[in-house]
Amino acid sequence: MSYLNKLVGTTHILSSAKINYSALIKNYLLRPWYWYLISVLITVGLGFLYLTSVQPSYDIKSKLLLREDTNPVGLDDDWFKRQLQVSSTSENVANEIQILSSFSLMKAVVEDLDLQINYFLSKQFGKEHLFHNIPVSIDSLEVTNQNIHRQSYKIVVLNSKRFELSGDTVIGVFEFDKPIKTSDSRFTVSYNGPYLSNENKTIYFQYTPIESTTEKYLRKLSVNLIDPNSSIVELSLEDEIPERGIVILSNLIEKYRLFSNRENNDITKNTLDFIEERLKEVGKDLSRAEYSLEKFKTNNNIASETTSDLGMVFEKANQLIEEQQNGELKVEILKSIKQELNARGPEDFELIPANVASINSNLAKSIDQYNTLVLDRRQMLKSAQSSHPNALTSAQNLRDLKNSISATVDNLEHELELQSTNVRDQYDETKNYLQSVPGKERQMVKIERDKSIIEELYVYMLQKREETALTLVATHSNIKIIDQPYSSMYPVSPNAQLIYILSLLAGLAIPCITISTFQLLKTSVSTKDDIQGIIPDHPIIGTINQARINGQQVVTAKDSKTWISERFRSLRTNLQFNNENKHQSILITSSVSTEGKTFIAVNLAASFASNGKKTLIIDFDLRKPKMTSYLGEISEYGLSNYLTQNMQLKAIIHESKISDHLHFISSGPIPPEPAELLKPEKLQEMFNYFKKYYDVVIVDTPPIGIVSDAMLLTRYITHSLYVVRSGFTKKEMLENAREILDSQKLTNPSLIFNAVKKLGGHSYKSYHYYN
Repeated sequence: MSYLNKLVGTTHILSSAKINYSALIKNYLLRPWYWYLISVLITVGLGFLYLTSVQPSYDIKSKLLLREDTNPVGLDDDWFKRQLQVSSTSENVANEIQILSSFSLMKAVVEDLDLQINYFLSKQFGKEHLFHNIPVSIDSLEVTNQNIHRQSYKIVVLNSKRFELSGDTVIGVFEFDKPIKTSDSRFTVSYNGPYLSNENKTIYFQYTPIESTTEKYLRKLSVNLIDPNSSIVELSLEDEIPERGIVILSNLIEKYRLFSNRENNDITKNTLDFIEERLKEVGKDLSRAEYSLEKFKTNNNIASETTSDLGMVFEKANQLIEEQQNGELKVEILKSIKQELNARGPEDFELIPANVASINSNLAKSIDQYNTLVLDRRQMLKSAQSSHPNALTSAQNLRDLKNSISATVDNLEHELELQSTNVRDQYDETKNYLQSVPGKERQMVKIERDKSIIEELYVYMLQKREETALTLVATHSNIKIIDQPYSSMYPVSPNAQLIYILSLLAGLAIPCITISTFQLLKTSVSTKDDIQGIIPDHPIIGTINQARINGQQVVTAKDSKTWISERFRSLRTNLQFNNENKHQSILITSSVSTEGKTFIAVNLAASFASNGKKTLIIDFDLRKPKMTSYLGEISEYGLSNYLTQNMQLKAIIHESKISDHLHFISSGPIPPEPAELLKPEKLQEMFNYFKKYYDVVIVDTPPIGIVSDAMLLTRYITHSLYVVRSGFTKKEMLENAREILDSQKLTNPSLIFNAVKKLGGHSYKSYHYYN
């Protein structure tokens, strides 16, 4: 039979079998209870060992408010302070979460705290991590072998000056604070004291690369937005040492704050640099003007300032010159912006000083927009490549805006040049009018006027420098710490209660799964429950236990007191109780050969004979006869002779040495076509004779699962016994037997469970009982 047929047959058996819940509880729970106990003790013990070997982890948490508006307060809105408005752009909370959990930020924390070096003490089970109050520390560590992913060393403190260093083997004895060179690294070991106890003289330290350590802590770090409608995020970190986890989170938050402030102050610093450069140039102009005034007064012996009745004319001239100076200042500012734009390449996007509000508001807005895009692009490139579609779109927008700013600057510069020409013409007219003013007075007034203008500009630039410098220190962080980092009171990992529950469940599941798997893989029957699950409608009339009979085939002698002979006596009693007639014709068959039907037939016949019943046993297996070997008899003539020749029945009936009441008919010579010999008239004649002269006739037939000879005898039979052997009869064979028994092809059928081993109660297990 193919594997597919076997599978289909097994499925059909399972689907047709009735579920016996009592048997399930007995077979899976009650009978193997000690396996459950042993399994639970082992798994719970393993869980206990795991809990004692693993250092518990604590949950460190903190809450941050990410502000979306960082406008500085208390400052006037003039053209030097408009640059501060760039930092008031709304923060994208999702981007800030990415920054908080970025590799670069965590790497800075690892480097700052030297987290790549771990210290621990060895315990009986596992190890104990150290962080604060470490007796020894590793300084100036330099890894010379970059292929080393992890390196561990053991330090045994000998005294306050010396220690023993070991790797895989003992490296040597060294002094504290002296350089040590190994094959993979260079470092020094410092002694922090106090002197260690005998139990803690051995300290282990382990180095892992900074990148690996950073990835480890990033896996432990969790940054989550608490509510989609708020900008409060929760930072969570698991660590074996609560103090270390708190320090790591605090350091991470501080580095994020510095990073955010640095981004917000970029434009302010650029503006401050621009003002410093302008102050240098205006200071030089003021020094030259003061020196010219001083030299003029000295050369012309002028001790004090002079006045003139032509004040109105001079005032107008001063206004024109002031307008001229303002125009020149604006032109210089535009030229500086143009120079900044031309100094950069087409793909080089830097911040532009936002100092043009007094020139043109549209240009100021364009520069503010440009600076905002530059900051956004920088933040984008921290988590994306320059080839990303969003980065390419941002670069194109910056190029377009840059060209627009350049064109606006050119237009404004042209307009200022026209205004400067107009002011110059008006000044020339005023100057011609003042030709009548005395030369020295006119010349001194001019020098004083130039000095005053430059002096006012210098004072104004100093004021703006101070205000811009104050802006750097006045800029507040865009984060607010709601909850400082704190540790959970109890460990979050490992969960002892969960570990014990899982250990208990595993201890219960392992035997159950093992027993279930064994039962599913088992193809033969081994218990009464197996038989009754497949053939529930037919009784098991007898159970024959296994016995070590040392080659003895007949175990039911008259005076035998063995318990196996008692089993056959019980079977005999059951057959007699179920028989209403005086005469009994019992047919014994099975599914296949070697299930013990001949053994049962011979011993059942011997049991009837020992009870005084005149008994005849017939070997009807004309293909593979075994009965005479069980009886220890040799006969020349048998059943095949009677069926093929005109012999009398008396000639083939022989007396047995076992009992005077037991006769037998052997199968005789094996014929070529046994089924052709079983003619109804012959069989009728034969069983009529048996009924007349014998109380019990037992017919040992071929296996009904192989040939159909037994079905030809059913009309002459009062009771049919179907033998099932424990540990041998397949479940699919039993399904075939169920179909035969249900179809009533056998007369008054019952089952015999053969070769079972009693384990206690009603449990049996099979093994071979005869050779």
